[in-house]
Amino acid sequence: MRKYTALILLALAVLYPRFISAQEVYEETGGLYSTRVLQTSAPMKKGNSVIVRAATTLRGKLVINAGDVDRPSLYYYKKAKTRSQSRAIDFIDLIAVTLVSTAKGVKLEFRAPNPPPWDESEYGMVEAELMVPESCFVDMDAVYFDLDASGPFTGLINNSSLGRLDISDVNGPLDVATANRRVTVDKVRGEISIATSNSSLIASNIECLEGVAGFRNEGGDLSLRNVTGAVNVRNSYGVVEIEGFRPTGSKNYIRCRYGPIIIEVDSMDATQLMVSNRYEDIEITMPPGFSAALNLAVDEGGRIEATGFAFKTEVVQSDRLNLLVGEGDGLISGTTRGSGNIYVRGSD
Repeated sequence: MRKYTALILLALAVLYPRFISAQEVYEETGGLYSTRVLQTSAPMKKGNSVIVRAATTLRGKLVINAGDVDRPSLYYYKKAKTRSQSRAIDFIDLIAVTLVSTAKGVKLEFRAPNPPPWDESEYGMVEAELMVPESCFVDMDAVYFDLDASGPFTGLINNSSLGRLDISDVNGPLDVATANRRVTVDKVRGEISIATSNSSLIASNIECLEGVAGFRNEGGDLSLRNVTGAVNVRNSYGVVEIEGFRPTGSKNYIRCRYGPIIIEVDSMDATQLMVSNRYEDIEITMPPGFSAALNLAVDEGGRIEATGFAFKTEVVQSDRLNLLVGEGDGLISGTTRGSGNIYVRGSD
């Protein structure tokens, strides 16, 4: 009897695929249809790469968690936003998700037709969670996918995204970029390049002792906390706030336009910190026992204030102030153009 039942179901799947799919697709909310959870896995050696590719006609969210597992496992839902269940079934049938082993590790693909069958008011999407072994390298190209990745990873690349990015625990190169979406990064060591626009960029517990860590935003706030190493920061139309900063290397650049710069320096060796702003203020707080030369300049109408620490004056002009703090081991150069003031304070 079981044999005949299986044959009947197989015939139905071939002749009437919608009949089978309809049993698996349900309406999650108004107009959004989803499959039940689906699962697949593939073998992979520890330390290999995870390559993720997605069709530009698909949107979605991918969660990647690294842990003590022997092989990658993927749990996912295929979804469609449309006006009827029958159309949703048609759309979901055209979305393919595969996880296969390669010579370099595993490759995860989210595929859909191009051009897509859905119109502007509809869409197809995938929500997925991927469990991977620790210390793998993630190479992702999935433009319209949000990424939530928690390592440890040996590196992560996702520099062609338009989705939200939330990444932690990367011990190697990190190269991520998006637009109009928030970026949050925590616990990263290595070569770093992070960019977004019209949203917030938040990075904490950053260490870049070789090379320069790049942070770029336009139209949003940029916040760095507990940063050690050389940095190159660019921002406009938003606040730049750096707490627990320990600059190293030959030069550090922090540049902004139309937004205040607020820096709290924890320590500084014989390096240079170059801070420039246009049409907004610069505020720098220094710790006790600080040693640096300060070269500060503003445009006409701006003012410079230095309070809360001992210093020797070298140049005092209406728009320029050069100070020597301690032995002058490091160099801080602060410049504002247009309307803007400079405030340097001791943390005492």
